[in-house]
Amino acid sequence: MSSLASSSTVGKAIKRVFPPRRVAQRQASRAFSSSQCRPANSRPITLSSFLPSTRVPRTSLDTWKRPQLARSMFIQSEATPNDDSLKFIPGVPVMGEGTAEFLDTRSALKSPLAIRLMGIEGVKAVFYGPDFVTVSKDSENPWAVLKPEIYSILMEFFSSGQPLFRSEEEKDAAGPQDTKILDTDSETVAMIKELLETRVRPAIMEDGGDIEYRGFDEESGIVSVKLKGSCRGCDSSTVTLKSGIERMLMHYIPEVKAVEQVLDQEEEIALNEFSKLEERLSHKTKESSEPSSLVMSPEPRTFTLASRASQLAQIQTNIVLDTLQTEFPTSDAANPKFATLFMSTAGDKNQSQALFLIGGKSLWTGELEVALKERVVDMLVHSFKDVPTVLPEGFVIGAILKREDPVDSLVVKKGETWKTLEDLPDGSVVGTSSVRRVAQLRRNFPKLKFLDVVSTPQTVSHTQVTYVVSYIQRGNLNTRFAKLDAPDGPYAALILAKAGIVRLGMGDRISSDITPPSLYHAVSQGALAVEIRADDAEAVRLCEALTHWETEWTCLAERACLRVLEGGCSVPVGVATSLKAEGASKSGILTITGCVTALDGSIHVEETLEGQVESKEDAEGVGSKLARILLENGAKAILDEINVDRDRRVGEAKTADEAAKIASAMQGQA
Repeated sequence: MSSLASSSTVGKAIKRVFPPRRVAQRQASRAFSSSQCRPANSRPITLSSFLPSTRVPRTSLDTWKRPQLARSMFIQSEATPNDDSLKFIPGVPVMGEGTAEFLDTRSALKSPLAIRLMGIEGVKAVFYGPDFVTVSKDSENPWAVLKPEIYSILMEFFSSGQPLFRSEEEKDAAGPQDTKILDTDSETVAMIKELLETRVRPAIMEDGGDIEYRGFDEESGIVSVKLKGSCRGCDSSTVTLKSGIERMLMHYIPEVKAVEQVLDQEEEIALNEFSKLEERLSHKTKESSEPSSLVMSPEPRTFTLASRASQLAQIQTNIVLDTLQTEFPTSDAANPKFATLFMSTAGDKNQSQALFLIGGKSLWTGELEVALKERVVDMLVHSFKDVPTVLPEGFVIGAILKREDPVDSLVVKKGETWKTLEDLPDGSVVGTSSVRRVAQLRRNFPKLKFLDVVSTPQTVSHTQVTYVVSYIQRGNLNTRFAKLDAPDGPYAALILAKAGIVRLGMGDRISSDITPPSLYHAVSQGALAVEIRADDAEAVRLCEALTHWETEWTCLAERACLRVLEGGCSVPVGVATSLKAEGASKSGILTITGCVTALDGSIHVEETLEGQVESKEDAEGVGSKLARILLENGAKAILDEINVDRDRRVGEAKTADEAAKIASAMQGQA
């Protein structure tokens, strides 16, 4: 193909190849139809979607200094084919013309808006279109939590009149230059660029994405492109690429034989790592099903530690990893190697309901145990309080690390001088995500209101009174503190496990600890546990070096008590345990207090038991005996009532009567 000397030549070439608009529309309907990449209630993308539309003229930097807008400006959000991307339309120009994408904080430094959006925990990419902003998140954080903060930032930015970029040069550098037709472009390349710019790009932008031209191989006829924005990582992007863009380009330009998406460097690295994992899994399936040998192979084995994907879970996994690497230094070539993997679990995915309403005894561990069974991973790191008291067949707790302080702590709204629950004014609202805490504190502090902490408001009516049950997300401490500290927020304080606050490096926010008898902590709270396959002898050997025996015995006593009570992590059972060791041998006096409290605090059963223990089995015996005493003295009636209420659920739907009962019990107004 000959080079084009001027843009006028390009125009002639395009007129020669492209049919009249009416013919193009008719042919387009036959040549391309791809509804797979759009929501079910949206119109399908057809070739007619790519016909020229009115273009927004390029504006100068002065345009970015917007006039002050009313604080009541309307920002619309639209779903995209990618569940983890949302398109926000502020009703004013964004880029005006062109697009820009920010995949990390370094690239976002060019734009004040992008750097603020990237600062939201869970946001992983920001994309600017002519009149919209697409925000992409990770799978862990729900939109119900992220959207309010995104709306707030967009509202403030577009009302302030700030420039979108720090300079005109940075704006030009951020926008795509891929479809700019150059004098050195061949006739075919010029037509490809024109089609992508005038017909493909506008249609893809409707879904909050973009396409970037990366090149054309004249010999093979392959066009290389890159999908961006909401289309980056979308499950349906391949369908759009092959069934849509490829067919359209081949229809109009005979020289085009195929369209392929290129991978960025980080995507290539991720793909290579995934290939290695597949190879490893394939190798493991060929291994003998016999228990692993204690003899290390010539090539040291790599143990994969897995946990939930939350920030706290990752920190806890790294604590275990550091301990393993201290005990088995990588400087010794004979020692095993270690890797990590993080996954979302049922408790992470369902952020919109109280733990009591979700129910179940393996909210945080189920998906992880599937990976352990399939030998995708070798060790699971848990907050021990989240582990069911009865494990699936073939799994054991291999290690229990030294326990952090197991008590709960009070975190007060910034700027307030209160230090303890006793200091809070009558009627103050205290947030928590545990019915154990709500039940006990409702009994001991009747002047306060305790609300279960969930991510979206749950409004219920009961006896002609309407309640709104909280809106702070579980799991994300920064978000919870931000909501707590909001001047117009309803909360005076939050109650959280002290160990989690300390591990996240936020111990300075603790106002005071809430100790027994005001509040008994959860079973195994503050301890980390490592779950392994029972037949993995090598993992058993490694875990033995991690276990802190005093923590193991006290936690096993507490878990034995909970197991006999047949409770999970979402029942109002509290404990406090101590072990006074005797001499150098593993023995001592174990003292354990347990309590079961009705949701409204009206009934409370509490007992203490002491026993001489010389083994972990002895410790479990003391805990089991305590549970039987509790059941005989009234705990059974409390737990039966709670279980009856929960069994009335049908799937995820809860009756209004149940919601009202829970809300009224928590607020003490039943």
